[in-house]
Amino acid sequence: MDRDDFLILFKHLNAVKMLKMRYGMFIILIMRVCQRGFYNLSRDNFIMQKIWIYLCVFFFVEASFLTYAENCSIKGRVLDSNNLPVKNAEVYCEQNLMSPLIQTFTDNEGQFSFQNLTEGPIGIFATTGGMAWSGIHINLPAEENITDVEIILIPAKSLKGRVVASNEKGKEISISGAEVDRFAILGVEKVAIPCSKLTSFGYKKVVSDAEGFFLLDKIPVGQAISLKVVHPEYAVTTVENITSESEVKIVMSKGCVVLGSVYTIQNDNKVKVANSDVIIKNTQPPYESICIRTNTNGEFTIRLNPGIYMCKAETIQMLSAGWEIKKIANSIGEHVEIQVFPSVYISGQILDAVSGKPVPGAKVSIEQGGRKALSLTTGRMGKFRGKVVHGQANIKFEAIPGYTMPQPSQLKVVVSGKDEIVLPGVWVKKVDSLKVKLVTPQQKVLTTNRGIVSVLTPPQLGWYAGNIDNLFEVKLSSIPTEGKIIGYAEIPEENLGNVFVVDNKDIGKICEANLYTLGKVKGRVVNKEGKPISDGIFSCVLKEHGLNQECILWQVLLSADGTFFWNSIIPLKPLVFRLYDNQGSVLWQSSEMQFLEGENKDLGDIVIEKPIIETDKELLNRANFKCLCGGNEIVDKLFKGPSILVYVDSAEVPFMQEVLTNIGNIIGSGINVGMIVENQIDCNGITIPVISGQRLSSATTYLIDEGGNVICGTLGLPVMVRMIKK
Repeated sequence: MDRDDFLILFKHLNAVKMLKMRYGMFIILIMRVCQRGFYNLSRDNFIMQKIWIYLCVFFFVEASFLTYAENCSIKGRVLDSNNLPVKNAEVYCEQNLMSPLIQTFTDNEGQFSFQNLTEGPIGIFATTGGMAWSGIHINLPAEENITDVEIILIPAKSLKGRVVASNEKGKEISISGAEVDRFAILGVEKVAIPCSKLTSFGYKKVVSDAEGFFLLDKIPVGQAISLKVVHPEYAVTTVENITSESEVKIVMSKGCVVLGSVYTIQNDNKVKVANSDVIIKNTQPPYESICIRTNTNGEFTIRLNPGIYMCKAETIQMLSAGWEIKKIANSIGEHVEIQVFPSVYISGQILDAVSGKPVPGAKVSIEQGGRKALSLTTGRMGKFRGKVVHGQANIKFEAIPGYTMPQPSQLKVVVSGKDEIVLPGVWVKKVDSLKVKLVTPQQKVLTTNRGIVSVLTPPQLGWYAGNIDNLFEVKLSSIPTEGKIIGYAEIPEENLGNVFVVDNKDIGKICEANLYTLGKVKGRVVNKEGKPISDGIFSCVLKEHGLNQECILWQVLLSADGTFFWNSIIPLKPLVFRLYDNQGSVLWQSSEMQFLEGENKDLGDIVIEKPIIETDKELLNRANFKCLCGGNEIVDKLFKGPSILVYVDSAEVPFMQEVLTNIGNIIGSGINVGMIVENQIDCNGITIPVISGQRLSSATTYLIDEGGNVICGTLGLPVMVRMIKK
């Protein structure tokens, strides 16, 4: 093919892109069928040779486009507060922070759809005349088609604000030309509305006037929002927890000028990368995200307030190797360099080994350079897909509910080249559910038919609620290779419960759990001078004979006065109580004992001879925690109680959300649930409150009563009866 041939071909490249959307698979089929025929015809025919060259290049280009095909869709409805459809409502889709919006309108039934979307975090939001913005964030898995999105519109109000700063003499001055770049609705789920992007659809820029005043319309009544304001001469400023009931003042500062660049290494030299998307996240409140694109020289300039930031950059073919931490402190100017590496997509699919059907809900993580680069969840097609840099990638299958883990559970892949890496199909075998029958005392008159079942060994978070007249089917996340499965069954309102034991070979058979009236235990831990010890963990261990394994039933922190109390003691089973220090060393152990049905025991004072270094323990204090997801009003309810607060690693937030949502559904609307993390997280797709703060003790779960008092701190989730009875 000569130069003229290439010019003609690439002159029509855009037409090729359009064809691939509708006829891509058909073209590939034609290519496979006709390949040999064209080849035979072209052997002795110069014209046919040229036609064949055109077709080969055409299909090569086409195949490369198909590799990154946009193959997801979202459908849904827009409703008003009376659950009636809203016709002709504006609906927008934002695929990422740097992409333009996609617009559509609802039909007469309030329905809308977006086709040809790519996987990843996506924002969908809508409005209509007289109504406020509302929407939802979705983490869209690969090749997913979501059809059940609902957006509820409520009445709107306007927010009046003023943007100011201090001059060199400390006097307050008005700032004109400050733009509201976006605002976020801080409801149960954080929904961002990109005001600056909406100007492409006829909306006016929200900009402060000569007196610094601005007016922001379509704010939902009764909901708090956050505002991000930008100005070329001032640092990007975010203000949180604003209500439309009063005027807001936004104070901007000059901040630090950041002169940044994005580069890669070519032939051992730094080469700057033009048109690279840069994301900068503040690691301190209010945790705003700033997006900017490098110019043709691979450089960018922005003003930021002093602080610690996480930065990364991305182009179509390059990516940062995770987040880079940058400290911004110099008001005169800071130089920031972000390195990018060649990158490709990596994808795979998890399938049922018997039926061949896709397995949704599987958790997959990808590690590079010793740290987690991606956390993915399979959708209804069982597929996962993410972008990684060149080098070694470690793919881990972390949890596949209801299925055995694949062997091996990790794959090491060398990432190179430009083509997407498609992993071989991962086949997993479905685990038979535990079938548990709750057997209650015959003479007991029950006032409820609700029971709860959980798995203690192997450790598995979450509860299964159901009618005690039916079998409980419990999906196992894993099966122990040695030992037995130990579970716990209870009827919390009746103070009935017991453990049950299932052998591996009996999974799938019906297991009966005979329930008995639970007992109570209390006591106090003191030193040899009789002073209370509060730094310790009191634990109850099942020592069932013939099991050859221990099972920790519960663990609770000592109270400030050294006391402990637990109201769900299993009767007629051999139990041992232990006291640990915060380093896990055993300080004291009881002899083996059994409780009678409903028996209450006071273990009295447990004297510890070994000196213990006491630490300053502080109960949960609202002032020590910052709201990340959910809004301050919702977070305040957590501390007022009754509620469950769980400390969780940032990477496990999506998984714990599923667990706590299920718990909230079981308990009902009378109790709040929330998570505590120590680091910043992305609130997209998070629907329950998340706060940030330092961990105060070794406890992972705190129970707060309706008076805002901490009932107890436990390691792991407590049994259900502990949550409804003091």
